Amino acid sequence: MGALIAARLWKYLSKVFCGLVNGVFLWTDSEICLCWIKGSAREWKQFVSNRVLEIQDCTSPDRWKFCPGLENPADKLTRGENSHTLLNDSVWWQGPVWLRGSRNQWPRQKLERVTDEQKLEKLNTSVHAILPQTEMILDENKFSNLGKLLRVTAWVKRFVVKLRKKDLREWNVECCRD
Repeated sequence: MGALIAARLWKYLSKVFCGLVNGVFLWTDSEICLCWIKGSAREWKQFVSNRVLEIQDCTSPDRWKFCPGLENPADKLTRGENSHTLLNDSVWWQGPVWLRGSRNQWPRQKLERVTDEQKLEKLNTSVHAILPQTEMILDENKFSNLGKLLRVTAWVKRFVVKLRKKDLREWNVECCRD
């Protein structure tokens, strides 16, 4: 969800700055999320697929990079650091030291093939046939008992069979007694 928020934020900011900012990189500390973003969104379950598609729509997958969790300033709050500690924390205000250096100092991405843990999110593919919806001829709720429903159903079935034979001369309509 953090990557999705970052992608939405970048989409908004790119509109605000009207192309004045180029070369933006987006960072995540989740290698699994990074694999999702850099891969095909269609192979994952619906929840993951929808979010990855939105991220890929807002940003270019090659602009996403990996930040190790211990060096991620956003994680400092989740590790229980208070605001007084963050006031004097250079990582909080300026990011990791390597980020201020050249790109060859940035952490290397280990984009390996999908692991067993990631496969849990894989989409199970199945094929379904769509049948045309048929209208109900009889409403079973309009009959007071099963006997009446079965009797009327039998009459309807006989009528349909006769129509298919197109020999209506043999068809004698009798009154049904309730």
